Amino acid sequence: MPLYEGLGSGGEKTAVVIDLGEAFTKCGFAGETGPRCIIPSVIKKAGMPKPIRVVQYNINTEELYSYLKEFIHILYFRHLLVNPRDRRVVVIESVLCPSHFRETLTRVLFKYFEVPSVLLAPSHLMALLTLGINSAMVLDCGYRESLVLPIYEGIPVLNCWGALPLGGKALHKELETQLLEQCTVDTGAAKEQSLPSVMGSIPEGILEDIKVRTCFVSDLKRGLNIQAAKFNIDGNTERPSPPPNVDYPLDGEKILHVLGSIRDSVVEILFEQDNEEKSVATLILDSLMQEKDWRSFSSNQKTERIYEPKTKTKQPGAYLTPYDLSASTFSPDGRVFQVEYAMKAVENSSTAIGIRCKDGVVFGVEKLVLSKLYEEGSNKRLFNVDRHVGMAVAGLLADARSLADIAREEASNFRSNFGYNIPLKHLADRVAMYVHAYTLYSAVRPFGCSFMLGSYSVNDGAQLYMIDPSGVSYGYWGCAIGKARQAAKTEIEKLQMKEMTCRDVVKEVAKIIYIVHDEVKDKAFELELSWVGEITNGRHEIVPKDVREEAEKYAKESLKEEDESDDDNM
Repeated sequence: MPLYEGLGSGGEKTAVVIDLGEAFTKCGFAGETGPRCIIPSVIKKAGMPKPIRVVQYNINTEELYSYLKEFIHILYFRHLLVNPRDRRVVVIESVLCPSHFRETLTRVLFKYFEVPSVLLAPSHLMALLTLGINSAMVLDCGYRESLVLPIYEGIPVLNCWGALPLGGKALHKELETQLLEQCTVDTGAAKEQSLPSVMGSIPEGILEDIKVRTCFVSDLKRGLNIQAAKFNIDGNTERPSPPPNVDYPLDGEKILHVLGSIRDSVVEILFEQDNEEKSVATLILDSLMQEKDWRSFSSNQKTERIYEPKTKTKQPGAYLTPYDLSASTFSPDGRVFQVEYAMKAVENSSTAIGIRCKDGVVFGVEKLVLSKLYEEGSNKRLFNVDRHVGMAVAGLLADARSLADIAREEASNFRSNFGYNIPLKHLADRVAMYVHAYTLYSAVRPFGCSFMLGSYSVNDGAQLYMIDPSGVSYGYWGCAIGKARQAAKTEIEKLQMKEMTCRDVVKEVAKIIYIVHDEVKDKAFELELSWVGEITNGRHEIVPKDVREEAEKYAKESLKEEDESDDDNM
C-alpha cells in the first residue's frame, strides 16, 4: 500500500537501474538522487588468486552467464535488498556493447531472476536526463576508452561517434610507470629505497586509491605549461612549481613518497596528443567538426573522480559554485542547493522508521555504534515532545535536538493558552514553518535532519507526520528516513498496517531495521523502539526491555529463515 495518504492505491514499484562498467558498477532505484551502491565489477571465486572481472567480451557465453548470475545476485540481495520479480530493470549500456554480452545479460535477468521487464538504455542518452536537455555532446570516460557521441533531440547520432583508448586503465599505467621511476619508499629496514627494489609492480587497487586521493587535473593554463615543459625541445620552458609531496602508506611498515610533480601531471596523458595527434580534446573537436549545430556539452565521467577545475572541461557541476553558497539563491534551473545538501545529510544518516497502526504509532531507529567505547543508551534519536507526542529523527543529531526543543515549546505554549493538548497536525505545521524559515535567508543554513512526529488520542486516533529539511510536512501511514529509506519503504509497503496492533508492528519495525542494516559498512548498531497508543494510555514511551528483546529475537529468526530460503532456491 502507498505510504503517503494523498496517493492512490496500486502504485507500481520503482525500477531497478543497473549501470555495468568494466571497472565499477552503479546500481540503485529510478527516481532517487543517486545510486544505492558503487562497487567494483568483480566477483571472487574459491581457488582463484585474483578477483574475476564480470564485464568481459572475449569469453564463452556459459562462463559469462555464470559470472553475471553471481554478480547480479550480489546486487539484489546484498545491496538493493529487494525481490527481483517485483521490479522492472533498466540496464545502462554502451552503444558499442557486443550483442552476445547483451543477450547473455538479458538471459540472466529473465530466466534466472525472472524480472518482469528489461529496458536497455544507451549510457550517453541517459546522461542527458539529469540535465533536462535533449541535445548535447556527451563524453564518456570509462576504464578502457573515452567515447564521445552527439545526442540530438534525444537521438544518438551514431555517424559522429569517436573513441580513443584513453581512460582509467591508461591513467593507472602512466601512474605506475612514474611511481616506479621516480618515487622512493621508507621501510622498517631502510629509508628512501627505490620502489622497484621493494615491489616489482603495484596492485591496481593501490593505483586507484593513489589516483583518487592524491592526483588532480590542472587548470588549462597550468596543464599547457606542464605539457610544454615535458616536451621541452629548446630547453627554455620552465615547469610550474609542483604541489607538495604526499606520504602514502602501503602497509604498516612501508611509506611511499608520492612526488608533487606526479600528482599534477599524470592525468595530462588524457590531453596530450599521441603520435597521430589524438587526445580527448581532439576527439571532441573531431566530432564537432562533423556537426556544427551542437549547442551544449555534457561530460559523463566515470574515470577520473579527481578534482578538476571548470576550465578543463565544461562540466555542469562546475557552474554550481555561485548558487550553492546561500539558501536564499536559486540556481538557473530553479533549485536551492543548500536544501539539497541538507537532504543529503539525512540520506547519509542511520535509518529511522515510523508506522501507524489501528491503535497507535511505533517508532524504530537504527543507532549506529561508531566506537567500542560507546556507552549504551546515549545520544538517543527518539524524543518526547509532549506527553502524547513522540519524535524520531535522522540526520544531524544536534540539529534534531534543537528542533525537538522548538516542538516542546510549541506544545507547552498551546497547552498554556488553550488548556488542552496540541493537535499533532497543528504542531507539525508550526514546526514545519520554523524549518522552512531557515531556507529563506543567506545568514542561516537549513536544518540537516528529517524527523517524524507521532501521537494517539481517543478522538483523533493514531497520527503520523514527517518533516524534511525544506520545511514540508507530510501525513503518512508508514514512513522511513535515512540512508536505507527506499529499502525500508519497500518492506513497509508489504504490511497491512490498518489491521495491525502496536504489539504486532513493533516486531515488524525491528525486522525491517535488521533487514536494511548494512553489515558490511556499519558493523554494529543499537535498536531504539518507542510507541504511543492505547497500550500506553496515549503517552509516548520507550518500548519495555522485554518487548524489545522479543522483537529483536523475532527479527533475527525471520532473517535467518529468509537466508535459508534463499539458499534453498539457489
